[in-house]
Amino acid sequence: MKGILILLIILGHNTILINNISGLFDYLYSFHVLTFFILPWFYTTKFSWNSTIRRSTKLWFWYLAFFVVQVVFYNLLFDTTFSLSETIKAFFLGGHTLLKGVTGYMYLWFMPAFFFSMLVRDLYTIANKPSRIAMVLTSLGIVIFFAFRAYIIYNYIAVIQGIFFAALGIVASQLTLPNKNSHRALVVLLFVVCSVLMFIDATKGFVHPFMPFVAFFAIWSIIEWLKKYMNWLQYLGKLSMFIYLTHPLIFQLLLRVVPNNYSQVVYGTIIFLLTTLISIIVSWCMQKTIKAIPVVNKYL
Repeated sequence: MKGILILLIILGHNTILINNISGLFDYLYSFHVLTFFILPWFYTTKFSWNSTIRRSTKLWFWYLAFFVVQVVFYNLLFDTTFSLSETIKAFFLGGHTLLKGVTGYMYLWFMPAFFFSMLVRDLYTIANKPSRIAMVLTSLGIVIFFAFRAYIIYNYIAVIQGIFFAALGIVASQLTLPNKNSHRALVVLLFVVCSVLMFIDATKGFVHPFMPFVAFFAIWSIIEWLKKYMNWLQYLGKLSMFIYLTHPLIFQLLLRVVPNNYSQVVYGTIIFLLTTLISIIVSWCMQKTIKAIPVVNKYL
């Protein structure tokens, strides 16, 4: 599942295709990142403080590493006025706007937002039944609120993003995964219908709030049907964090070195394939390097 979603995220960051295929941006962003946040709520791992600390250490280390590199290059390559206070503020608050202002890119928002979302998951895991009921009801209210309010208005800081994504996960976790072929077929059919409606201006506003849930269960159903043919995606899933961190930089580099002698859709497809391939190779090398250093591998 993570393998499929990281491919969709690479596609979503491909501004050439997004800007030249009508409706693709609204469609992808209605579910692909949100579904990534829902997925951990269906993990069967038991809670432990050690796993929480290790996960948090890993997230913040790589977030800091890529943040520092991007701040340095952004200030070296562009005529910007460096502000230490604004940089520190952007690092800890996260959010699209703040991060873009000091790094030149938005995409690192995912790391702190995921950190806060997973903290909520940890709290939910150890909560008693009355507390869980309260969290479910609160989450339902949050999801309904954002169904009528544009989420982008509130993506200024990571903690708000994390709480919103955790709310999606909590609501989704109250639903049952389809375990019969007939149920899976209905979910996939519903996803197809909703996908078509997302490309129609008159209906996409009504369908949009349901897309993360419909897409999650539909993709899950497809994987259950075809999992014996999709084992290769597991490897992409294991590399998903490094692929996420590196692919926007690789994409920007390719735009500067690959000549554009084709239509925008063809050119965008070539860039997408190259971005995916190079990101996988770079991520594999990063993972191998980390595993070769026992002390680093222990924590990262």
